[in-house]
Amino acid sequence: METNASFGSLDLRELTISNSKLIDSTSIRLMEGLKNSNPCLRELDLSHNKISDRSCKILGDFCELAYFIVKVNLKWNQISSKGAIHLFEGLYKGKTCKNLDLSYN
Repeated sequence: METNASFGSLDLRELTISNSKLIDSTSIRLMEGLKNSNPCLRELDLSHNKISDRSCKILGDFCELAYFIVKVNLKWNQISSKGAIHLFEGLYKGKTCKNLDLSYN
């Protein structure tokens, strides 16, 4: 199995993968692939999954590099304040996100 996901050049504006039982190992691979392809992603919805603090560092890194991201929805996952800090750091450095939903974590 290949461990380094890559999607090539994407013209992806919105990505919704909600209610998919997405776990940390899968979300990490997804974010690595998106980070490597540098899409023009504006909205990311990974709500209602099983994402925990383990994924938050790479999610924060992605948000720092995703220059067009304005909305990130991570509600109903398993993210604690520890993971939220990684997300905030990436979003702060990226400076483009206007809406972050971490409710019900």
